[in-house]
Amino acid sequence: MVFGASTMLGRWAAGQLGDRLGQRRVLVPAVLMAGLGTGLLAVAAWGAAPLALLGAAAFGAGFGAVQNITLVVMFERTESGAASTAWNIAYDAGQGLGAIGFGALVTLSGYPTTFAVAAILITICLPLATRSRRRS
Repeated sequence: MVFGASTMLGRWAAGQLGDRLGQRRVLVPAVLMAGLGTGLLAVAAWGAAPLALLGAAAFGAGFGAVQNITLVVMFERTESGAASTAWNIAYDAGQGLGAIGFGALVTLSGYPTTFAVAAILITICLPLATRSRRRS
């Protein structure tokens, strides 16, 4: 419930802040928030259970914001029909492949390690959030 509610609030906040500050200025903090939240979930899984709700809230807010921002940026860069199709394919494929990978890693190493790996993978994506569009 915490994850779902904070995802919705993250989308709303990203829309509000993105309109005022620009999408790019909101994307980096959103990725950082998602990585931090996942890291907190890893710590919670290692035995610090009270951090689970905070981790779920931070991950949800960052995740929702990234969803909103990436879709808007794609709409800004291309025709909305093509952007919507590409974004939805990428989002659904990412969710599916991520779930398969997460499940396999949980089976092999347990939840704490899997959440830690997920936090690292999210944080590694930070340079993509700072990259500007190349013009050809």
